[in-house]
Amino acid sequence: ILAPALGKAKIVKQYKNNNFAEVTAEVKKLSMNQYTFVVKPPAHMSNLPSDMEEYLNYSSHSDIITGLDIQAFDDAQNQMSEEELELLRNGTPPPSNLKEDLLPYINAMNKFSGLIRAFFHRPNIRRKVYDERKNLKNNKSRMIKLFNSLIERYSRVVVVRVDLYLKHQLETLMQTYFKAEDCLSKNDFDAFKKCVEQLLENKRHNPVLKHAIGYIFRFEYTPRRGFHLHTFWFFNGNKNQEDISLAQGIEQLWKKVTDEQGYAYICNMRKHTYENCFLGTIEYNQSEKRKWLEDGFDYHCKTSQLFIFSNMKNGRRFQISQPLKPQTRG
Repeated sequence: ILAPALGKAKIVKQYKNNNFAEVTAEVKKLSMNQYTFVVKPPAHMSNLPSDMEEYLNYSSHSDIITGLDIQAFDDAQNQMSEEELELLRNGTPPPSNLKEDLLPYINAMNKFSGLIRAFFHRPNIRRKVYDERKNLKNNKSRMIKLFNSLIERYSRVVVVRVDLYLKHQLETLMQTYFKAEDCLSKNDFDAFKKCVEQLLENKRHNPVLKHAIGYIFRFEYTPRRGFHLHTFWFFNGNKNQEDISLAQGIEQLWKKVTDEQGYAYICNMRKHTYENCFLGTIEYNQSEKRKWLEDGFDYHCKTSQLFIFSNMKNGRRFQISQPLKPQTRG
């Protein structure tokens, strides 16, 4: 089941975004001379008690390799006593005239958040976070290096962004649920990779892709969309101008190699909605547009996924063509 993994990660991200704010007891006035105490979650985390109550009942799915946020949740849970976990599973206690009645629950909740905070302060975890950020930074540097080599060679480059997906039968894809058995199978990754390999194998013979001078791929998984591929394609702007036609050509080839089971989202068809548009043709001297493209690379280099399926562990989830070598001038 994937919902617990997503839910646990959401709780941890909320804690981090709110600087691990604590649960407190708040005084509520009932009448002129009557007051009661209620549990008050941190600001912007009103669903924390109900979320905690739900996700503590699940262990991580055996087919997924969890990211650090989910690991932090599971690690904190393992350090809590069964009595403390039972308090959290029972949900928010009712209002009470005595603040002391609420303290066992409040203390358990704050202990849980403290354990999550401590997890991210461990030297080995801090190193993993550092390595992850360094890897993302290196990927972006490679993307910039590739594009710079292309613009140096051709002076005018057409940038195309297309996301590639696979269709699924309605009985196996339920858009409103996050259950592994209803969602997209981890085995789809192997089939998806083969389709991408066929796409590249057809590159030299396809009337559109044979003109591509570079590409960047990023594999991703979401429960609703399954495995999909975010792509950048680059073309010689001196020979190719119609970016949408190029994107549609990529879409048609994707449908072909997937036996009509593939579909695409063409970002270039929505480029009018971009405030700082980097799609379409970029000239060598358009420094501002080139900067916008570099900023656009950030999406391709976003933080690692909350989890990956076990069969993705050794797969290359980020692929990029080689930058062009500088031309020698004689």
